[in-house]
Order: sequence, then structure tokens, then C-alpha cells
Amino acid sequence: MPRVPEAPAAPMPRVPDPVPGGGAAPDAGSAGSGADCPYPLPQPSEWAPEPWSPVSGLGPAELLAAVQASLPGRWEGLATTPWTTPYRVELTFREDGTYSAHCTEFSNDCCTAFYYGSDLDSSLKRYRVGDATLSGNVFGELDIAFIYGDEEHLAGWQGELSHIEIDASGNGLRFEFARSDGYGPLAYDLRRLPEDE
Repeated sequence: MPRVPEAPAAPMPRVPDPVPGGGAAPDAGSAGSGADCPYPLPQPSEWAPEPWSPVSGLGPAELLAAVQASLPGRWEGLATTPWTTPYRVELTFREDGTYSAHCTEFSNDCCTAFYYGSDLDSSLKRYRVGDATLSGNVFGELDIAFIYGDEEHLAGWQGELSHIEIDASGNGLRFEFARSDGYGPLAYDLRRLPEDE
């Protein structure tokens, strides 16, 4: 599948600079740029996911089908990055291939669910899960949207989803997300939310 070219007016975020304590300095277009944002985050989230029940005995095709069937829905959990302490997120994957994602630990001025881009909803936010390796690595792509200032200028780029797995109940979801140049990864450990919440 061809990659969507990046809009010239929306450069990808630069590699974060190290800051004391092992975190990363936020930059424009990534996880917040306000001077009052807590980077590195001072305390890890107190949220802990329910125990994981692994799936076993599925070949690549069955595993891919199981992930594709289970992915749509609302999820909450932890995002772990190489640059911050883990923080809580809420994600919704829809059957039409669009998604919403929000950091729920801090304000969106300081935190975004996928570290890069914006948590505001956009038609550019799409995902695809389409293949699995013989070793059981289910993978795909996720489009990140950027929104700049009051003009709501949008641009997008694709990141890579990998190691997507569900638990035996279908109510647990784990995956990794990285920029298409390999920078990352971010790890997600999520549990399904009831649809009526």
C-alpha cells in the first residue's frame, strides 16, 4: 500500500532532546510544548491493567482474523514511551478504519495519546491491520494527524503498528507504535471499556 506523502508545511517532529532525568524535551507537534508541562512526567500512573490471559494455538491467519475482529471498540490503559513515565490513554478503534485517541493523565497541552500529533479528532486519523508473520507478529499502520493553531491546519504521516495481540477474553489489547523511520517504539497495554460508558 503506498504511503501518504507528508505535507510540506508540516514537518515531522524532530528527535526529542535529552533532558535531565532521562526524559525528553517536548517540541512543537509532539507531546506538548508548554513550559509548565511535567517532562519527564514526575510520577508514573497509578492505573494497573487486569491480568493478561494469553491466546495460544492460532496460526498467523487465524491470529490476524482474531485481532481484526477484536480491535474495534473503546479501550483504556497505559502508554509507555522511551522518554516519559507511563501515562493513561483512551483509544477508540472504529470498524470503518478511523480512530480517536486521548491522553487522560494530563491536559492535551502536555500529553497526546501517541506522543506525536494531536488528540483532536480528524478524518486523517486512520488505521489498518493487514498482515501477520509466521512468528505471530500482527502488524499494520496508523496515521497521525497534526493540528496547528487556530487555523486548524492539518497534515499527517504514517506510523507503524506491530506486535498487536489480544488476550484470550478479547478484552485485552497490546501493541507497539513507532514512526516509519523506526523511532520509538511506544508500547500500549489496554483493556476494553463497556460501550455504554
